[in-house]
Amino acid sequence: MNRPGVVVLGLGLVTAAVSAGRVWVRFTVQDPVLGLQSQGASGYAAAPALSACGLMALAALLVLLLTRRWARATGLVVLSASAVAAAWLVGGVLRDPLGAARASLAEPGVTGAAVRVVRGGATVWPWTFAMAVLLVLVGALWLGWSWWVQARTRREVGPAAVSRRQPPAAATPSDADRERRSNHDAWKELSEGKDPTD
Repeated sequence: MNRPGVVVLGLGLVTAAVSAGRVWVRFTVQDPVLGLQSQGASGYAAAPALSACGLMALAALLVLLLTRRWARATGLVVLSASAVAAAWLVGGVLRDPLGAARASLAEPGVTGAAVRVVRGGATVWPWTFAMAVLLVLVGALWLGWSWWVQARTRREVGPAAVSRRQPPAAATPSDADRERRSNHDAWKELSEGKDPTD
C-alpha cells in the first residue's frame, strides 16, 4: 500500500470517529414545566444517519485491508461514497443547527413534543468532522491513484521485461556432481571396451 495515502486515510477516519461522538449543536429549550434548559446534541443525535455511514466506512476499510485488486477498488468506492454521504449530513447540520437540535429531541427517550427549541448553534466539532471527511476523500483518491498507476506499470512493463529476460546462466557443478560425471564417463568407456586409465 501507498504509505502516505494510508496515513492520510487513517488520520481522517480516526478524527471522524472521535468528532462524531462530540457535541455538535448546543441549544436552549423551553420546557413548560422546567423552563429554559441548555442541552447539547452529539453528531449521531443531530444526524442520525451518520452511524450508517460509519458502518459503511468500517466495512469498506475491512475490504481494503483484507482483499486485493478489484475487491479493493470496490472498497475504495464504497468508502468514498460513505464519506460523501457523511459530508452531506454534516452540511445539513451546519446549514440548519436548530433543525438538527429538533431532530435530536425527536428521538425516543428524549423530552416530548411540548419542548420547544428557542435558540442554538453549531460547535466546532461538525467543522472538525467535515475536515476529517475531506482527509478521508483525499486519502481514498491518493490510494486509488497509486494502485491504478502500479497496475498500469505492471501491465506495460510485464511483457517487455519477460521478452528481454536473459536465460539463466548455467550453474557451476559441485565437486560431487563432477565426481559422479567422471565415474559415469569411466563406466561408459569401460562398456565400450576402452581403458579409462589411458
